[in-house]
Amino acid sequence: MRSTFAAPRTLPFSLSCFFAFAPLLAAACGHVATGGLTPVPAVHHAARDVAELSILLRDDATVTATDPAVLARATQAQAGPRFRESMTRALEEAGFHVVRSTASAWDVEAKIRLEAVGSEPDMRQIYRLTLVAHDGKTADELVWEWPKETLVALDAVHDFASHHMANALGDSRRLADFAAATAPGRATAQRTGEGATASNGAPPSAPPGASAASAAGAAGAAFVAAAPQPAAYALIIGVEHYRDAPPPAGARADAEHFAALAKKTLGLKDDHVHVALDERATKTDIEEHLAWLESTVPAGGRVYFYFSGHGAPDTSNGSPYLLPYDANPRTVERTGIALASIMKSLGKTRAKDVLAIVDACFSGAGGRSVLPPGARPLVRVKEAPPVAQLALFTASSGSEISGPVAGLAAAGAGARAEGLFTHYLVEGLGTGIADTDGDGQVSLQELGDWVRPRVARDAKKDEREQHPAITVGTGVGAPASFIVAYGFANK
Repeated sequence: MRSTFAAPRTLPFSLSCFFAFAPLLAAACGHVATGGLTPVPAVHHAARDVAELSILLRDDATVTATDPAVLARATQAQAGPRFRESMTRALEEAGFHVVRSTASAWDVEAKIRLEAVGSEPDMRQIYRLTLVAHDGKTADELVWEWPKETLVALDAVHDFASHHMANALGDSRRLADFAAATAPGRATAQRTGEGATASNGAPPSAPPGASAASAAGAAGAAFVAAAPQPAAYALIIGVEHYRDAPPPAGARADAEHFAALAKKTLGLKDDHVHVALDERATKTDIEEHLAWLESTVPAGGRVYFYFSGHGAPDTSNGSPYLLPYDANPRTVERTGIALASIMKSLGKTRAKDVLAIVDACFSGAGGRSVLPPGARPLVRVKEAPPVAQLALFTASSGSEISGPVAGLAAAGAGARAEGLFTHYLVEGLGTGIADTDGDGQVSLQELGDWVRPRVARDAKKDEREQHPAITVGTGVGAPASFIVAYGFANK
């Protein structure tokens, strides 16, 4: 039984100009001094008993202000989403596991509220972080106020507050009591899907209108552990919130979901998995991660590469490109990364074999593919040249569209977006159900045979064609001999 918690704690800080509404408002408040700036505090690692908690942070910070002009500036400066990103980074640095979607296991959900009370020069600036458990009870709540007469660099205003709050949360006795009280059933309920139901009878991660079976397959709660792969490494990229392109719905959650599968089912060590999401997945970031693989993977090892986001063709020759966060569809040949280039880089590692999984498409016809304005909607897409030791599993073929789970629009605004291809990929592999011959291992052939007909069937419900494709290099052999995961319990 979960305990009832006391009133929120207020951290002992004084007041100053309300900074959280980003550099635009900070400048308006006078944070333009060049001397006497207060440094951003370092984030220290959370206490061991609370760092084990998984925190769901899916909503932007809610912003309120008694002065309409302050609220207008805050909205223009995108204070809500920017502070959420800063808070996410601070919590992760403190050692918490932060997820953005109910597709991943979580213990408490974080709600952030930024409040500007009063008017200048006596405006109070208040930050509230509330952690809510699955049963709706408050696990902990922090209230922090910006210190009076404190000036920080304009590019550090969000981090200044989020670092203070992450440190306070990491030392929270109240949160430690919650963690201790819920520890016996927490990991089992959230990571095996047992003992947790929502009010509609479906697992907690189920979107409105989804069946319990559908949610269990997509939520990741039922992932099983197969044999560990100590010499395997993974680079996982998910870009949903592009700087200069529309969002491919669910791309970030898909990557988070595959990352959880890589650690749980594929048995990869934490430090063998690099995850690059949204603004942390620029072209430079991705190139650096690829360089990490080239320098780190041992001879005879394995590499898993996963990308969820937009693809695009070079309209002049049809070459397929993957779009990082900072790509511009108008200049894809300069700002994107050619799929052939990525495969070549993966081929330079010392890995014995590589499995590259791409949940994107390259037709320019919509879905997870974009074209510059004015370009024709369909481009004949070239196939990327195969690399000897690489197998490539893509969400669609040729000029097809890679899209979300069928019926998402009908499910309503609260439905959780996810890629149709990744949905069945993680279901088949993460639960071991794709092991159709019951020999305790899932081959690439079995995985493809599980995923392809289901994706094709569901895509037709949205009146489109989508047929995932597998291409293997000469050094890989047949898909049936490429074992993706092994050590499942024999059927």
